[in-house]
Amino acid sequence: MSFKVGPTCDGCGICVAACPRGAIRPGPPGGTPFEVVSLDCNDCGKCAIVCPHDALAVDPAWAQCFGRGCPLVSKRLEGWACTEGWARCGRCGGALWKAPGDSEWVCARCDTASRVICPKIRRAAATAAAPTTEPGAAHPSVDGAVRVPTRVNGNAPTHAEVPGAAPSPGRPAAR
Repeated sequence: MSFKVGPTCDGCGICVAACPRGAIRPGPPGGTPFEVVSLDCNDCGKCAIVCPHDALAVDPAWAQCFGRGCPLVSKRLEGWACTEGWARCGRCGGALWKAPGDSEWVCARCDTASRVICPKIRRAAATAAAPTTEPGAAHPSVDGAVRVPTRVNGNAPTHAEVPGAAPSPGRPAAR
């Protein structure tokens, strides 16, 4: 699902502080003060809740993590975990997934020969391939280390290193 920043944004930055994933970054020159990096957004909506100007709205062009459009809501993949775009396969760029009860993150396409692909990853690849200046477009990678969100008892994500995973676009380097 992700969110997009509208023209009523005045750059106050409250949304940046509220985002648990760091998915809200400075916008492009001439655009809105901030933009949401859709691959880093986990659709929690905290940014939209705290915005005093109602500048953040759902972007229906993006699938919702563990919701509309996500293959992990199917019965066949019930219980699987996903990196939600924060870490990707170094070979194909797909999201990394973990089977129920397994401790290892794998690429559904490269490691399990599945044809299933994360719709957010698919859209980001299509967006990156098309020339655009649209806020929210895919960013070049600036990451040195890859960190993966993992939910603990349904709480906000914590992060763990994933060896060999490709960084997601726009993700700041880990310190």
